[in-house]
Amino acid sequence: MLDAIGLVVFTIIGCSVAMNMGQPLIIVVVAGMITGCAGGVLRDILCTEVPLLFRSELYASVSLVTGAIYVAGTHVGTEHVAVVVGSVVFGLTFRLLAIRYKWEMPKFIYEREGPH
Repeated sequence: MLDAIGLVVFTIIGCSVAMNMGQPLIIVVVAGMITGCAGGVLRDILCTEVPLLFRSELYASVSLVTGAIYVAGTHVGTEHVAVVVGSVVFGLTFRLLAIRYKWEMPKFIYEREGPH
């Protein structure tokens, strides 16, 4: 639960900082994703675990979608508090559902065909 909150909140903070710097929208979303994911990666490395970002769980995807919702809501002029609350609720719900139902990114499995 705390990991999901941290991912979503730091994604929004990263987006907000990049937006205040006047960066293009794509850079804002990517900056939010990097900010949101970096904390979790650092935490996992310090705990000597494989970071969630490098597993098949939905992690960076949640951050990307949350950042895109925040940026879109801000860009169309929605009140800032409503955009933040909506982004947090969506991102948190998405991440918790992904954990609960074990939603994962598709896996690519390479198999050689024939004798080599």
